[in-house]
Amino acid sequence: MPRQGTNAFEHLVEEFLSGYFAFNPTHATALGVHEYDDRLEDRSAEAIAGELRRLEDFRERLDREIAPESLSDEARLDLTILRSKIEAQLLHLRTVRWWARDPGYFSDLASWSVYSL
Repeated sequence: MPRQGTNAFEHLVEEFLSGYFAFNPTHATALGVHEYDDRLEDRSAEAIAGELRRLEDFRERLDREIAPESLSDEARLDLTILRSKIEAQLLHLRTVRWWARDPGYFSDLASWSVYSL
């Protein structure tokens, strides 16, 4: 049975962001989350497979644990945005795969990492 209310959803959002920032530390730094300043993205096959599993599991947890009708209007909008973000990340990791196609991906990432500090 889905958990009720905005507080349960907010807890899941925090959990999602923690995993997202761990996989995308440069983005975390750019957003002002500086606990990841000393890291760069790991785009190894193992890291990507792990992130795909995390995203798929998280998507299932949202469906299983959150009842949209129990959320505030703002939280319902956030839920829609979060689901869209998960789908976009899955598309990026499965299909777009910039790190495998763009020879400038890692040098751009390194440059942006330093710039965003």
